[in-house]
Amino acid sequence: MKGNKRKLEKQIVSIKNKKIPINGFVRIQLGDQTDSKVLLGQYRCTDVPGEFIWQAGILTQAVMNGFWLLLEDIDSATQDVSTLLINLLENNFLRVPGFKENLKIAPGFQLFVTFRSQKSSLHSSNYALLEKYLYTINLIPLSRTELIEIICKNFPKLATISSRIVDVFLTFSSGGHALEPAAHEENDDLPQIQSTNPTNASNVGRT
Repeated sequence: MKGNKRKLEKQIVSIKNKKIPINGFVRIQLGDQTDSKVLLGQYRCTDVPGEFIWQAGILTQAVMNGFWLLLEDIDSATQDVSTLLINLLENNFLRVPGFKENLKIAPGFQLFVTFRSQKSSLHSSNYALLEKYLYTINLIPLSRTELIEIICKNFPKLATISSRIVDVFLTFSSGGHALEPAAHEENDDLPQIQSTNPTNASNVGRT
């Protein structure tokens, strides 16, 4: 749910006691067609015949300018994307063929990734390669009752059909939502999380 993601982002900012730089938060949805060239960049043609200019990819831009970068669904990415990120986290610099071999990470750079645990083992293995470098936060799926409460609270006009809306959502969802909310002591207004510390962390700012 988008609301929970936004609240979680606010929690992370509060915990890290940092401010996101102006125009410094970028994101990209990864998929089977997303390769390292999309993240690193490539030369492209100009209006002048035979002339090419370098266009930096989203990862290169984030590293150069100290942006916060969110990579959605890292488990859907190709193997070369995982290899690229591992090299970045291990060496603390980015290799960009044709541009710069050792691009230093600008102060303020942070890397965030999301992972859908219901993906196949093949996709999960890509995340497993990165897991030891990351601080992991597991979001506990909202129950059917909690989803209905969210709709009723934020969209009162939809209260009479909220249960049907949620049932349709659950039909196509693979998030493992329970029928009733689990007992917990945390603040109900915040997404329930479980955290895991990285076993082998480098100096690169990331989450």
